[in-house]
Amino acid sequence: MKSGRRGSFKEVARTPGKFAVLADLEGAVGVRSPRECFPNFSEYQEFGVRNQQEDANAAASGLLQGGADEVLVLDGHHVGANLLSARVADGVRLSKGTLLDELRGGGLAGVFLTGIHGKAGTPNSFSSATIAPFVAARLDGDVVGDSLLIAYLCGAFGVPLVGVSGDWVACEEVRWRLPHIPTAPTKTGFDRSSVRHHDAAAARTALREAAARAAPASPPTPLKARRAFRFELSFTDEADAAAAGGAAGNAARKDGRVVAMNGHDFEDAMEFCARAVGVLYPGWVDGLGRRAVPAEPAGRTAGGLLDAAVIERFYGASGPYWSD
Repeated sequence: MKSGRRGSFKEVARTPGKFAVLADLEGAVGVRSPRECFPNFSEYQEFGVRNQQEDANAAASGLLQGGADEVLVLDGHHVGANLLSARVADGVRLSKGTLLDELRGGGLAGVFLTGIHGKAGTPNSFSSATIAPFVAARLDGDVVGDSLLIAYLCGAFGVPLVGVSGDWVACEEVRWRLPHIPTAPTKTGFDRSSVRHHDAAAARTALREAAARAAPASPPTPLKARRAFRFELSFTDEADAAAAGGAAGNAARKDGRVVAMNGHDFEDAMEFCARAVGVLYPGWVDGLGRRAVPAEPAGRTAGGLLDAAVIERFYGASGPYWSD
């Protein structure tokens, strides 16, 4: 019996590695108001960013408990300047770059997402959106949200998405494509501007435990797009679609409110997305984990804020609940 299992421990033992936590804000434990989601309001720093950081720290702690050698925390909300003064635990480092920067740098064993929200068109998910306000996305005909887009981007570098935490609906969206991934729901949305929170202490304990399971002996297979794929962005406004199509370059094709590209490398989709969204929201850290082009906030993101009219429309009664 022993001879048949000889060496098996070495074969299944996890190779120590470096993990990244990409922290969004809307799906974090305790975030319950639109005023907590954007730096235009005092509630943003008082409650929103604090909860974003607490979720990131809980995930990092769980990953270290699960065997990670090092954990990076990346800021994945708005213009990516929320956690500049964040306090992180020993063994955890706050990255000054984006997820894409770390993926290109190499050495990541996996990525864990916190604070995730539902994709555009999800009526019962607080602050549901994809990439930026008034945008939706499809990959090969499937409507997808930020979490799966990030999973595909990570997969292009051979890195798996290993776990997620956030809005219950958003967790289920990820499990639709990655059914065995550890998840930690934090809240259940009534609609896009109101939410029922799970118990905060219990939710963060569950988050930490999910992250501990996300540094396993056998990491999941990275999610990769087909060798030839079609990626589409659908905009609520025709004017936005026209501006995005022009900024995306010759690879883009515009049809009404939809701007599309065909590709073979998901990094190309990332570049397409960053330019299409960047013309509307300069400096935005988009749903593909990179900074939009141009990198400096201006226009709708001038001063590192989000245009007040955009916020009012985004959460208002006439807000768009589209799925295409």
